Amino acid sequence: DIARCCLSMRSMSTRRSCVRVWEESLRLSVYLWRYVLQILAAVLAVGVLVTGVWQFTIVKLGHSGCSAKRMEALEPEFGKFDLLPKSFVLIEQSHRTYSALEVFPTDEQGKITGGSLGYYYKYHGPWWNVYGLTDELGNTLLTASTDWFSIGKTVNIHRCDESAENPIYYSAKETSHWLMNKIRKLFGSFINTEYSFYAINKETGEKTLLGLSVKQGFQAKQLVLRAPDESQRKMYDAVLVSRHWMNQFDYWLVHC
Repeated sequence: DIARCCLSMRSMSTRRSCVRVWEESLRLSVYLWRYVLQILAAVLAVGVLVTGVWQFTIVKLGHSGCSAKRMEALEPEFGKFDLLPKSFVLIEQSHRTYSALEVFPTDEQGKITGGSLGYYYKYHGPWWNVYGLTDELGNTLLTASTDWFSIGKTVNIHRCDESAENPIYYSAKETSHWLMNKIRKLFGSFINTEYSFYAINKETGEKTLLGLSVKQGFQAKQLVLRAPDESQRKMYDAVLVSRHWMNQFDYWLVHC
């Protein structure tokens, strides 16, 4: 608009003055935009730095105490491979810094038969979450974290006795089920989501399909691990018994 106004003026001196005003206006606009971009870049850099330090702290906290050497000295009550009994309940607990599900042993009918065996925890990170299992003495038995670089959601699970002699970790991958899971959620189907559950050799990259992890149910939520063969028999299951234990906590019953 200023440029058009300047060109329409008949007096050369007036036109020159107008052009100078226009040039100053352009310089001021460029300066202001540069200043705004610098502020945005600084805010972005500070945000990345803060969330990076936060994520680093979360990872360190989530993996603290997890080592093969420390695990070797342990003698878990239910064996070094299983770690937990065949039947147990998970009861949500309130905590200031992380989410937790406390583990209690049960009989086949789901009745609690003893004191706490430990707890599962979840640290909420700005970029990804970190999970783990700790026994009642504070020893970390396994850790898990979500994977950023995958189609759909991927959760990688590492036992703390993982080593060069035992380079196996486990992974629940949504990859091939991602689109179908979106459709299921859209239509509210009984089967909510499916994940392929693998054992992966960290040295060779070889994957072995162990089962199909399924979240199913309408209001009564269930997690089921089915065999990877045609029978699709149920190997493990967990049922959300209550969302209001002690008026506010989740209560899960697990059978392996």
